[in-house]
Amino acid sequence: MKPCRSFVCTLAIAMYLGVVGASKIYSMPVDNFYIPPAPKDFSQTDFYLITVGVGAEIYTTFGHTLVRFVDRERGTDVVYNWGVFDFNDPMFVPNFVYGRMIYRMDVFTMANVLNIYRLEKRSVIHEKINLTNKQKESFFNKIVWNSERENLFYRYQYFLDNCSTRVRDYIDEILSNNVLDAYKNVPSDTNLRNAIRDHLSGFPFIRSSLEVLMNGDIDERMTAWQEMFLPLSLEKYLAELPQFDDSGRALPGTQLLSDRRVIYDYPPPSKANYTGFQVVFWLLLVPIVFVYLSLGFSYRPEVGYRFLGGLSLFWGMLSGFFGVAMLLIWFFSKHEHGYHSANLWLYWPTDFVLVKAGWHYLKGRAIARRYRWQNLLYWSSALHLAATGLFLCLFLSGIISQDVSRVLVYQGSIAVMIYGIIVSRGFARGTGYE
Repeated sequence: MKPCRSFVCTLAIAMYLGVVGASKIYSMPVDNFYIPPAPKDFSQTDFYLITVGVGAEIYTTFGHTLVRFVDRERGTDVVYNWGVFDFNDPMFVPNFVYGRMIYRMDVFTMANVLNIYRLEKRSVIHEKINLTNKQKESFFNKIVWNSERENLFYRYQYFLDNCSTRVRDYIDEILSNNVLDAYKNVPSDTNLRNAIRDHLSGFPFIRSSLEVLMNGDIDERMTAWQEMFLPLSLEKYLAELPQFDDSGRALPGTQLLSDRRVIYDYPPPSKANYTGFQVVFWLLLVPIVFVYLSLGFSYRPEVGYRFLGGLSLFWGMLSGFFGVAMLLIWFFSKHEHGYHSANLWLYWPTDFVLVKAGWHYLKGRAIARRYRWQNLLYWSSALHLAATGLFLCLFLSGIISQDVSRVLVYQGSIAVMIYGIIVSRGFARGTGYE
């Protein structure tokens, strides 16, 4: 078993994002799951929140949340992790792509946990959760219930049910829903799109791919309660709460989290100051300008067509892939944040026809409209120009609320230039090739 590695399901329909990462700790088989003996005296026990900072690897960019349980009388000291999956499960990959990831809770030693995060150079914050004896007993019983085989597994959902929200929900339950009441109407200062942009800034191509694949739901302003799917946000908001008595009343002058100890303090990984959109834009803009000059002034047109062939190959594969991926996510997966993405206005599954056109342009000549695929290329390119213009108008008018600004600026402009060249200069006037 390997714990939750926050996958990003892009680039194979998969680039979709497993947002809350964990670590490389190896867990015990289900049949050997360790359940500590029930404490005799809960005044001798304590629960601790462990918040792990972001790391340099893709599966560590959102941090991680764990809970430590200590029973001083019995000598128990264990750490619970709600982000574990079985990578060796033969159905793991199909379930992963489909969006039906099955995760579980598991238990580790504190030494093992610390050793892993030290090797990964990730910050670790350790804080005591101040609970009454009755609340501690409720938390312990909840973990015991969760440890039973029929309750051990759950469907992992990136933003709704992960290692951080599990801890949030359990603490909220034992505190008579005071966490929910405190934050359900408090607006967050961010949304899911900005969270993705921030935490995946070190992976510019994955971040930009997610902007293409995901829909407008991630642009809705979150509440503080929803934001706690992020481990660092969970720690921040819980630290602002007071203790509560067994009746759910706040205790003035107290704190829910105390004894804050930074076990490891590593600087966060560096962030890229560019996006995948920008790289593709500048990579294609120079050859596009050359093609315009070459074909517009009939200067070495054969070279211009060869450059157009390279552009068509690249854009056809890129746009066709995203078009197919968005349709498959929408109709055949459980990745709800990928349904009906407005970017289907720009990326079409039929754009793979540009790949075939690219091979012809690489011969240094225009294409004759004699066969079905040539006509498909022409009308598809013309419709693309119209659809992109309409896409821009719908976005500017607010009819499309999804934030597609970066897609339109960096990708839409490139698409318009490529399709414009194909429609105006890509076809021969006579029969056969020029």
